[in-house]
Amino acid sequence: MKIRNGFVSNSSSSSYVIAYRQSEPCPHCGRNDIDIMSIIEQSEDNGDGETSVAAVGYDAVMEHLKDWFDADDEIFEKIKELNDGTYNFGMVYISYSDTSLSGMLENNKSIKILHSGG
Repeated sequence: MKIRNGFVSNSSSSSYVIAYRQSEPCPHCGRNDIDIMSIIEQSEDNGDGETSVAAVGYDAVMEHLKDWFDADDEIFEKIKELNDGTYNFGMVYISYSDTSLSGMLENNKSIKILHSGG
């Protein structure tokens, strides 16, 4: 896994801080919602070097963001509000050329985009 430090400017990817739900499999059919972090990691392994996972989990995301935001910025409040055990958190970079993956982030109802940047 490639680790980046902070939001990258002048790159060919967008950064996202997301809150996502890990669903339980359906007891009847076994179907589960998509695991967005696994999909991003698979894209990272296949790739162009621009899609990557920077941090996963509440503590890791909060620590990662401290280098880029003041503690009173609203991004920290958004994350704290959602930290009730329902959501997990991630900071990811998605290649501009990967429109299907960025579309998944933006259109999946179990994912909340808390911050995005170029």
